[in-house]
Amino acid sequence: TDCTDADQDGYCITTDCDDSQFDCTFDCAIDLDGDGLNCLDDCDDSKFHCTTDCTDADGDSYCVTVDCSDSAANCTTDCTDSDGDGFICPDECNDTNAAVYPGAPEINDLFDNQCPGDPGYGLLNEVEGPVQLTEGAGFTSVCWSAQPGGTNYQVRRCIEPGMVISCVVFNTTATCIDDLDDPVPGEIFFYRVRVTAPIIGVW
Repeated sequence: TDCTDADQDGYCITTDCDDSQFDCTFDCAIDLDGDGLNCLDDCDDSKFHCTTDCTDADGDSYCVTVDCSDSAANCTTDCTDSDGDGFICPDECNDTNAAVYPGAPEINDLFDNQCPGDPGYGLLNEVEGPVQLTEGAGFTSVCWSAQPGGTNYQVRRCIEPGMVISCVVFNTTATCIDDLDDPVPGEIFFYRVRVTAPIIGVW
């Protein structure tokens, strides 16, 4: 007599025990998702983690009452700081390593210490600070930031930014080199630095 089917489950309002939920049809006494609430009491009986408030802003099927961060789909019920670095989900990108967190310095540990969006993310053991320096006539010192844990560095000097033409390599345990050569008129020296010990890094 009434073919209204608000939840589009194929059961009209006259036979549907709850016409606001697709998964509740002719018997609302059942507990479809096994969370202890039947269709009438459960705000969404298709999601185990949704019971009395079915707000799920991040679409991870964990509703706001149990979701520790309903703004990030990769955060569900556990937003603890497992590695003790002061960062939790959703900002934390590796909660098993205290040396990896947003804005972390790169250290010589065989890990990429940065998180997505940080400068240097995706590079392993890169030297902090400028990785490409240029020199004009009369410029002799080339310096860079020390990498925590790094003991040895290698500097490559070339005459073009692609770093493949007329290159010279310097090895040092310091964080500066004195390059006494001057480029010829119209030429520029380009430098790149990488750590080489104890774990070799990238240019």
